[in-house]
Parts: sequence; structure tokens; C-alpha cells
Amino acid sequence: MGGVKLWWKIRYMYSPILYARHIGVRIGEGCQFVDHPHWGSEPYLITIGQNSSISYGVSFITHDGGRWVLDHLYPEMSPFYKFARITIGANVFIGCRCIIMPGVKIGNNVVVGAGSLVTKNIPDGEVWGGFPAKYLMSI
Repeated sequence: MGGVKLWWKIRYMYSPILYARHIGVRIGEGCQFVDHPHWGSEPYLITIGQNSSISYGVSFITHDGGRWVLDHLYPEMSPFYKFARITIGANVFIGCRCIIMPGVKIGNNVVVGAGSLVTKNIPDGEVWGGFPAKYLMSI
């Protein structure tokens, strides 16, 4: 039994897509990941369309836990957390060290420049970049 667990660990180390699917990320065919992205604590809330590419150091944030520091000030609202899906379309490139925030939908045929903080939905066929990310040009 221990040999099987070790085999799966080794396989996940070398296959970021296999690992992501195992933890609940929905991934289309033909995708590529440069490395293991950070999937956050709710990977089952993430969907990635076919033929998309995720570069090194990308983080997917599916919840906002920052509100908990105010729970003692507003006990009548406690607990209040935001959980939201992240949806990445088909033929999308997400550059190195991007951060994708809760509730973001990225359309099809999109490029997100390296180091971007994506806080808004991105329509089909656009290039976005920056911190926070903004529209740069159309494809």
C-alpha cells in the first residue's frame, strides 16, 4: 500500500495537471502548466477551459478571509466570508506570478500579462496586464 502512495506522490510532482484534477480543478483538454500553480483552499471552485496555459507562480484565490479580523467588532455579522468560483476560458495564457481573485471570469482567447492582479472579469479576445490588471489591447 505504501508503494502505491509513493507512486502517486511522484506522479503528481511531475504532472501539475494530474495533481490539479485530483484535488478538484476542472481542466479542459490540451492545457499546459509550467509548474504547480497555487490553487488555494477550494480548488473545486476553479475551471480552466481547453488549450489554456498557466505559467509559473500563478495563484488562484477562491475566497476572501480578510474579513475575519473584524469579527470581534461586528459579531452580528459573523461569520462572513466570500467564496466564489474562478472561470478561465479556452485558449487563455496567464503569465508568470499572476493572482486571480475570487469570482473572476476570464473569457476565451485572452492573454494576462506577467505579474498581474486580476480583480475584474475579462471579456473574450483581450490582453490585460498590470497591478491591478487593466485592458491593454484586443487580440
